[in-house]
Amino acid sequence: MLTTTLLRSAALIEGLRLEDSLPVGALVVEPVSYEGGFAGRELRDTFNNLLAVHGFVSAFDRPSWAVQLATRRRLAFVGTPAVEVDQIVPASMEAIRTLGQLVDALALTHGGAPRIFAAVNELSSDGGNSWRTLALMAGSGTYPGNALERLLPEGDLLAAIDPRDIWVCAQSAPLAALWLSLYRDVSAESRWDVQVLRACSLLEAIGRERLARDAVVVDGSGNALLDHTGSKATTGQLRGLIYVLVRDAVDNVVSSPRVLLTHQARSLGMRLVSGSISATWWDTRGNGFHRGYRAHLQDPNGDPPRL
Repeated sequence: MLTTTLLRSAALIEGLRLEDSLPVGALVVEPVSYEGGFAGRELRDTFNNLLAVHGFVSAFDRPSWAVQLATRRRLAFVGTPAVEVDQIVPASMEAIRTLGQLVDALALTHGGAPRIFAAVNELSSDGGNSWRTLALMAGSGTYPGNALERLLPEGDLLAAIDPRDIWVCAQSAPLAALWLSLYRDVSAESRWDVQVLRACSLLEAIGRERLARDAVVVDGSGNALLDHTGSKATTGQLRGLIYVLVRDAVDNVVSSPRVLLTHQARSLGMRLVSGSISATWWDTRGNGFHRGYRAHLQDPNGDPPRL
């Protein structure tokens, strides 16, 4: 006799303001009351204690903390009905992805910036009479660290960057302050594809302000790189603009010449190398939908691939 496996999922949504239960298809999104809690409620005591330890006399009382914080950090709960699954891991990933798409839709219909704060997956092998935990998820994953450090070959070190220098620059340069704020938002983005698209948009904005638009793009040896037509690539093209911007920025803080390489066909493709993991960046728009990788396309005439 075949055993049927059931899967169900639930998520705690942060940043969704509901007053009543909201049916959405087969799901029901239920608001969590103020009394039930809001994201960050427990941090009031932590902040008050730190203020006192450092000699401050101010302190938040419970009402003032709740009124200011809870408006954007209200909580809601949603659970899925049990469904039969054949492959547990793909089905569980799809369940959380589907709930994430629901949250995206709620952001449009209800405003704010809701996100999944925590989620669970459970399994049953006896028709739903008993359940066991498959996965517990909370937050936004592991700490990402510094992006440049992740690109360095093993054993190489990142040159020290003094945050004071960046801070002072931002105070006197409005554009730099804007770029820093946008970068912080990009770093906080939990969805990989959206993060890539936002990062490329930020690089484009910086490049248009910082670089001349008629420079020929060259590699580390001074050889011109080619665009998708076979002509010399320039910073007047988006890919050339971002390539030069990233190359110059990396050269300022990283001594290794192996971090930023060019494609073997000398076309304008950036290959970022981290240990044994490499990814060829082809199209600054399209790579977000291909998770940073696009297959090399061979020309029908046998010519090497170009961008």
